[in-house]
Amino acid sequence: MSPIPAEVRLQVLGSGSVAGSTCLILITDHNRYLFNCGEGVQRLSSEYRIKLSKVRRIFITSAIWKNLGGLPGVVLSITNMNEESKTVSNNNLKVTSPGETKQMLNMLKECNILKKMKVSVDELDKITEYNDNVMTVSCIPIYPIMDNKHKHVSEKITDNEIDNDTCHINKKRKNNEIRIEKRMKSSEKDTLPVLSYICKLNDRLGTLCLEKCLDKGIKPGPILGLLKNGTNVTLDDGTIVKHEEVCLPSEKGSIFLVVDCPSEKYLDSFVDQTAFAMHQKGVSNKDDKPYCIIHFTPQEIIDNVKYKKWMNKFDSSTYHLIINENNTCLGSEAIFKQQYMLNVLHPKIFPSLQSNCFQNKLNVECQNVNTEEENSPQIYYAKTLQTIELRPNKKFGTENTISIDQKSYMDELYKIDDFPKILEELHSNIDEQTKIALNTDEYPKFVMLGTGSSIPSKIRNTSAILVRINEDTSILLDCSEGTLCQMGRVYGLTELNHILTTIKAIYISHMHADHHLGLMGIILAKAKITKDPIFVLIPDILQSWLNYCYEFHESIKDSVISISNYDLLAFRPNRTKVMTLKRDLCTKLNIKAIDTVLVRHCHDSYGIGLVFNNNKKIVYSGDTMPCNSIIQLGMNCDLLIHEATMQDELSREAIFKKHSTMSEAIQIGEKMNSGFTLLTHFSQRNTKLPIIPENTHLDLSKVGIAYDHMHFNLLQLKFLSLLHPCLKTIFHNYMILTEERILKKLQTKI
Repeated sequence: MSPIPAEVRLQVLGSGSVAGSTCLILITDHNRYLFNCGEGVQRLSSEYRIKLSKVRRIFITSAIWKNLGGLPGVVLSITNMNEESKTVSNNNLKVTSPGETKQMLNMLKECNILKKMKVSVDELDKITEYNDNVMTVSCIPIYPIMDNKHKHVSEKITDNEIDNDTCHINKKRKNNEIRIEKRMKSSEKDTLPVLSYICKLNDRLGTLCLEKCLDKGIKPGPILGLLKNGTNVTLDDGTIVKHEEVCLPSEKGSIFLVVDCPSEKYLDSFVDQTAFAMHQKGVSNKDDKPYCIIHFTPQEIIDNVKYKKWMNKFDSSTYHLIINENNTCLGSEAIFKQQYMLNVLHPKIFPSLQSNCFQNKLNVECQNVNTEEENSPQIYYAKTLQTIELRPNKKFGTENTISIDQKSYMDELYKIDDFPKILEELHSNIDEQTKIALNTDEYPKFVMLGTGSSIPSKIRNTSAILVRINEDTSILLDCSEGTLCQMGRVYGLTELNHILTTIKAIYISHMHADHHLGLMGIILAKAKITKDPIFVLIPDILQSWLNYCYEFHESIKDSVISISNYDLLAFRPNRTKVMTLKRDLCTKLNIKAIDTVLVRHCHDSYGIGLVFNNNKKIVYSGDTMPCNSIIQLGMNCDLLIHEATMQDELSREAIFKKHSTMSEAIQIGEKMNSGFTLLTHFSQRNTKLPIIPENTHLDLSKVGIAYDHMHFNLLQLKFLSLLHPCLKTIFHNYMILTEERILKKLQTKI
């Protein structure tokens, strides 16, 4: 068995805020354990260098999207890391969940999203234990109060079961739909438990003291190892030496609880759960008292008198940390740093983000329900990177671990050689262009919410574009994991609700995960504030995933109107049904026309074109190699938003992965006579400044580089190409590093 780790700590990765991630991580010398895994976990772990490849097991408290939305992304991240390192040691990721997780993973495999990753899922509905060299975890199922007849059986799904449960969508869709219908008709969902976890770190033997060994006449050799590992030994002269005589005292393992009571129907069962009793004051001994309790419980239950009384049953020395929607911390400091720096170039194109997400109150007094009690619980609300040290020394961290330092960002910026001069030239050019500009409608507006490819980085999230058609109407073009969080940063948690009500449709270009794993988060968030239905324009190959989402959250079934991208194809004979469909969609979106075309990427990949009521036309390529269908769709359009995943030097890789290079994307814009070409979907190797090809015949005056949180309307497009000199100056050193990486990559392949 592996040695017991010398260092163990809990760390908040996602605070649970409305638009943020939800995740607690246990970090040891060698392994990682996640408790819940909401959208955005892989991005935050990348920024803060938390190695997901070391994740041994993921514990889910309740099978809701808020806790599960980041699981596919984490699985994909681990898969990519293993492929890059050519290891398979972590290909058997374990997930402990109260239900539905198995079906979600199977459906993702059917859609070819998790095709390479093996996952074992323990779906538990009775108290069981998980043991390893780090800790013992007791899984405590809590049933809703209406469940008096439940008879559940624990299920364990092996790697082979998940591997063998895949099917071809077209061949088995009918059987799949029948299976879904049967499950939806069952009432088992109403009786599914939620899980809480009682975790105890393993006791750690005291360190061997060499001075005491010498005093006992012990010579160096294997005998020292036996004593260190707790074995008593007999010396040559017959003397018995006990472990405790030559070692420091053993270290007792701390206890911590991870609990969740999602609604009132679970509350009575939760507070009456006997498994908690032995850890409460008046009953527990010193070693059984939990050092801290992590609450994933929503605020309305936290505020319930019964729940407060339950909290008061624990010793006043126990810390309580709350990870729920009452928090505001969205976690990433790097995003704010980049936006502050770009804001200097043009404050309207790069507006400041909502920094109130870092103003969370860390300590909140809890009113003591029992007035006879002298001490109230120590309650804290979580922030990203808040840390609880469990070994070797205990410490409950309360300080702000992430902060925004605008002054230091500006100092760094203005220390760059020639930057003040080039910035002055930029502002002069923008002022001149503004003077001669004709009046143009403010709408449509474009907000780039994700401009990277594959997996998110700390600077670029994956694909999502918010097109604001007017004040009350918007459409999302692709919707990757974390899109809701990106919107929260842009608009703030108060304005976010209004923006969600404006989204009338979400378009998904193709099946790859970096384009659609945020779909559920947006739909669920909107369904909480309005019953207004939302159109989802989706490839046929993803329809079974959408059907599963209906089952996973039955409340959204009547909130979604699904439309096949195939039915929106341009250049097809007019059919009454399709024309009616398009007309209704255009009416809902308040636009003149909407058309799709098939593009050259994976199966069932599309590009899309929109014509607005002012006759302005935009085209979005999605992921594609250069293809004529996009050119035909976008002829004489005002704006082409085209993927430019690869640098020109990596053209062979672009062909292999069916993507476009920078030059190819620009050439497509020229061939269709686009008014402007905005490049996006960059490889995460080139996050800060993708290198625009120079010394070519290409006209770069109508070309721009997209950044996350960039805002613009069609009038402002001409400003985007003016930004190039400033961007090259700011990111000059980074460009050199990028070129060196590309050269090294090319040399490796030779």
